[in-house]
Amino acid sequence: MTLLDDAISTIARDQRLDDFAERVSDAVAKVTHRPGVATLASGTWLGHPLHPVLTDVPIGCWTSAFMLDFMAPRRGRRAAQFFVGAGVMAAVPTALTGLSDWADTFGETRRIGAVHALVNLTATACFGLSWLARRRGHHFRGVLLSGVGSALVTGGAALGGHLVYRTGTGVDVNASRSDPGDWTSAATAEPRAGGQAEYLVADGAEVLASRDDGRWTGIGARCSHRGGPLQDGAIEDGCVTCPWHGSRFRLDDGAVVAGPATAPQPRYSVRQDDGAFQFRPREAGTS
Repeated sequence: MTLLDDAISTIARDQRLDDFAERVSDAVAKVTHRPGVATLASGTWLGHPLHPVLTDVPIGCWTSAFMLDFMAPRRGRRAAQFFVGAGVMAAVPTALTGLSDWADTFGETRRIGAVHALVNLTATACFGLSWLARRRGHHFRGVLLSGVGSALVTGGAALGGHLVYRTGTGVDVNASRSDPGDWTSAATAEPRAGGQAEYLVADGAEVLASRDDGRWTGIGARCSHRGGPLQDGAIEDGCVTCPWHGSRFRLDDGAVVAGPATAPQPRYSVRQDDGAFQFRPREAGTS
């Protein structure tokens, strides 16, 4: 293991933050798990998780300030102060969207995310103090505080990268699914939602099938957001609601209707022959 891996593993095993993290997560979820808020904060309207998009803004501002401090320590003072302050302002929505995403995590992922948030909040405080110091004419102190903030935000970025690339947090859970290549008979078929749908399983693929005007369609049964069981969700107005975090998807094409999910569900063609169900992946633009 590398030094970074070892440090992150230590964080992941440390249970001392669990009580605090759970209380904060519950408080955040009471706000962010409302349909309208979840759709806005998660990036459903963008079709992409919003938090990683926003992180580029404060990091870009602070990196610009760092380069000005190094390359133009005198002539670039006013511009560096501007970039430091702009980064602090941009960090506010970035932190809020990050908290929204973090509220849906648990266990080791929640611990790493909590430290990620604390490190970045400390970095933001350093940059805020740097802006004040610069504004009051204490340029050298402001540069030192920016240096500390830059080191911290780099460490926070490493933790954020670990959450995405090592634990898959925020990644569409259906991206690595294994689908049958052609029509496949369902090994099991269970009626769901009072007979409005069927839960089909075959060769590791899980499909929520529904019928409209005599035609069967299917979508993946694992919610793209965190893998929630859509077969246990409520079905209403042609949509299914994930029982875990409230994401809503259209049953006919898997499109996201409400967040926090940002990725649509996989689509399947479904047919019934003598009471037995078969399904296969359905390409975009096909019926």
